[in-house]
Amino acid sequence: DLFAGLSGRPGAFALDFVELRAGKCFDLLAPGSPELRLREVGAGGLYAAEGAMKTFPETAEDLCAAMRAAHARRATCVTEANAVSSRSHAICTLRHLESGGCITLADCAGTERRKDSAHHSRERQQEGAEINASLHALKECVRFLAAGQQVPPHAYRASTLTKLLAGAFSRAGSSLMAVICTVSPSASDTEHTLSTLRTGAALRGPGQEREERHVLKSVSQPREPTPKQWTPDQVRSWMNGLENGL
Repeated sequence: DLFAGLSGRPGAFALDFVELRAGKCFDLLAPGSPELRLREVGAGGLYAAEGAMKTFPETAEDLCAAMRAAHARRATCVTEANAVSSRSHAICTLRHLESGGCITLADCAGTERRKDSAHHSRERQQEGAEINASLHALKECVRFLAAGQQVPPHAYRASTLTKLLAGAFSRAGSSLMAVICTVSPSASDTEHTLSTLRTGAALRGPGQEREERHVLKSVSQPREPTPKQWTPDQVRSWMNGLENGL
């Protein structure tokens, strides 16, 4: 419990919650979700949302309430693929003010296939293109990490998403990363499912690859031959059955 033992010490944590949409950053904690400007902080290539509203939760209940309120302001719409589709990436940062340590939670929008957006408005198609471009930039950063290489600045400067996640890439040796992959059970989404799982698996790091193969038994029943395919013996057996009233 992050808040255990903090009784009487208000202001130990600071929370900010932003949305990345159409290449821009918006504050989900502030009324009206105003647009924020990303700026580089320090010489380490890290970025922050300038002027982002912060809240200072004192209990786990305070934290959950603030996160729920921010999430409710996130942009969604109905698409061909989903009844409720996120049109943005959301990044929530909880910082421990005394130590400077922080937890960053990033909920990324899913990729969009051309066939799923064929009937979208021009605005929706542009949103989808921006989502796909930012996820491509994220995969490029993952590719460097998976190869055991330092992520070059040009890779995480390619999108607003990777700019705000630059700390996880530039401090790969001193930070921990956990990834939850959400995939579709539908066979029509197999291509996207495999791509998502490959990206998640790459974050395990080099030297940890393991291939597992499972042979699945066929559950289909063998088809009986049609009368046209019967052998002479099968024909005679069938005719004998007719004579015996079977």
